[in-house]
Amino acid sequence: MRSLFVRLADTTYRVERPFFAPEPSQRVSDVAVDAEGRVHVLLRVDPLTHPPIPAVVVLDPEGCPLERYGEEVLDAHGLTIAPDGGVWVVDRDAHRLLEYRGGRLARSIGRPDRPGEPFNHPTAVAFGSDGAVVAGGYADASVHVLDSRMEPLRRFGRLGRAPDALSSVHAVWQSPAGSIYVVDRNNDAIKRFSATGELLAVYDAFFQPQAVTGRGDGTLLVTDTTPTLTLMSPDLQPLAQCRPVDSGAHGVSKSPCGTIYLAEPAPSRVSRLVPI
Repeated sequence: MRSLFVRLADTTYRVERPFFAPEPSQRVSDVAVDAEGRVHVLLRVDPLTHPPIPAVVVLDPEGCPLERYGEEVLDAHGLTIAPDGGVWVVDRDAHRLLEYRGGRLARSIGRPDRPGEPFNHPTAVAFGSDGAVVAGGYADASVHVLDSRMEPLRRFGRLGRAPDALSSVHAVWQSPAGSIYVVDRNNDAIKRFSATGELLAVYDAFFQPQAVTGRGDGTLLVTDTTPTLTLMSPDLQPLAQCRPVDSGAHGVSKSPCGTIYLAEPAPSRVSRLVPI
């Protein structure tokens, strides 16, 4: 078998694809790895033309399916595993967040028939030490800050091209220090805000960035449509880049052992980068 390798800073990775590929009618939207190394894959179909599917597929580290759930999801977009183990699905065009525990729906925030109360086509959710942040999404150029009970705390952002404005808030991550990193896809940028919404830094040399996740040392992994995977410092300085996929990864996650998982929309699959 032939192999491909990429290098990101001091680490060389073996490219493995597909780690997972769905049925032809389904599209991979996001991926997240839990503390035990299980890989949770989020799948999307058109809810008005296809029957319901289990939106979440859980795989073991070798790619073998363990369980499937989430038939309630209408328009899957983002997937995040909270520090307490809850699995959160961002149901974009249903304007809601869904929390799953043990494969069962535990909580829903927002309603499909009430856009804007509080979310309007949200795209992603991330968890910090004292709550969560939600990417406003496709029809809401803002970031929602929630407290530890997932109740609204504050909201910041406005539509526009200015450095402190947002357009298509596609992904979000909060650092242990409290900084909020926002993937501003239509402005080709990633932006760093304080917990209260003050703009701290901007890097606007991407082409349609897609996803972001953080590492224990505060550095970031950012995907874009070029397609590249970029390692960035906490103050948004690019440290290294590689081209691990054929199309821009829509989601990115890192396992406890250092393997990086990438959710690709076209062709629809999950690829992974294994450190060697």
